[in-house]
Amino acid sequence: MTVRISDSRAAFEMAETSVTTKLVEGNYPNYRQVIPGSFERSVSIPRESFSEVLNRVSVVLADSGASVKFELESGLLELSASSSEIGEAKEPVDVSYEGEPLKISFNPGFLGAPLRFLDCDEMLLRFNDQYKPVVLLGDEGFLYVIMPMRN
Repeated sequence: MTVRISDSRAAFEMAETSVTTKLVEGNYPNYRQVIPGSFERSVSIPRESFSEVLNRVSVVLADSGASVKFELESGLLELSASSSEIGEAKEPVDVSYEGEPLKISFNPGFLGAPLRFLDCDEMLLRFNDQYKPVVLLGDEGFLYVIMPMRN
């Protein structure tokens, strides 16, 4: 394979196949300023059961902009969703959490997206409150930032 890179383009050539692409212009956003430096709360969640519950609860959502609500308390996370057209769903997940009860909402598509790429048994959600960015940590340095929804 031959690789050629200029200031504005990159080309990849192999046998009779050639791919050329335009390089991104400008400065890459400073994503680190979105990630909080410290967290007040942390919850350890079994990835597989959480993913299954998230998928089941999300079935009732007709609108892609709708949210799944989390009610977090000591040792338990309850996911719920409702839609006037379809109905409502509510299901608990056992978690490792010791802290003040918290209610927070997420877009289920954004929250479910990283779960397909995680290969760990437990994942960690770290956050401060229901309005600030939440960090999902997985294995091998995996870090995903998601903003809660305001309801």
